[in-house]
Amino acid sequence: MLSYRWILLLSVVVVVAVAAELPLASTTFKTLTGNAPLVIARGGFSGLFPDSSQFAFGFALSATSTDTSLWCDVQLTKDGVGFCLRDLLMQNGTTISQVYPGGKQTYRINGVPKTGWFPVDYNMSLLTNHDVFYTEHGLNMTNYILSVQKLGFVKYISSPELGFLETLSGGIDHKVKLVFRFLDKAVSDPSTNKTYDSMLSDLAFIKTIASGIMVPKSYIWPVTSENYIQLPTQIVKDAHDAGLEIYASDFSNDGNFPYNYGYDPLEEYLSFVSNGGFSVDGVLTDHPLTASEVVT
Repeated sequence: MLSYRWILLLSVVVVVAVAAELPLASTTFKTLTGNAPLVIARGGFSGLFPDSSQFAFGFALSATSTDTSLWCDVQLTKDGVGFCLRDLLMQNGTTISQVYPGGKQTYRINGVPKTGWFPVDYNMSLLTNHDVFYTEHGLNMTNYILSVQKLGFVKYISSPELGFLETLSGGIDHKVKLVFRFLDKAVSDPSTNKTYDSMLSDLAFIKTIASGIMVPKSYIWPVTSENYIQLPTQIVKDAHDAGLEIYASDFSNDGNFPYNYGYDPLEEYLSFVSNGGFSVDGVLTDHPLTASEVVT
């Protein structure tokens, strides 16, 4: 059975800076540092190309601003090789089910049975021989992340398990930022057994481990069942008051936009980075070029 420790593969993430440190923005942003919000390309330019593919990362590097960073959901193969793939169930993002039709397995993930093709069942050589995009699972994720960050290109490490980030905090380069990622409010962090909703009141403690948090955009601008945004919450202010940077996730040009934005993704980004009251410190998006238009 897969242990909780390794189901952080659901989102152990490294963010790679592809240029120098962010310059001070010419426009005033109410981020924690006053710098322009960071644009993070999830799996590269995954709004146009397969997530975490060579094409997605390559196009993100060539088409977006030099300040854009790349997001990699780290997975581990059976032989301990790390790679980028958004979903633990490999059939959701690769052709693995066609290449190895007999490889389907069932494991319990956070207590729930999941059936599919898992990285932990394959050596990297079996995957690369068939041009499948990357893998991960149950070896030593802590050691792997610690070894990778020593290479110097990793600027951020994110996980939805606070306990995992705590194991990293003592051995990580001081220039690498740890970011605690909040999932759905009703879901629990398996390392603390607390719901993410309840952990919103633990920001001061989170600050002792991490330098930032990442939340779904609905944590900041709640949306009604009629698809209209409500008044913003205090989470950006609370995070900044605690000394934490705050990043918003789940941005995409083809999402279900609240009616207030007139189906314009630029209007949505503006409400998070330049609405006059606050600015998030970064956005995680499938379409980094659109986000870059707002912050540059």
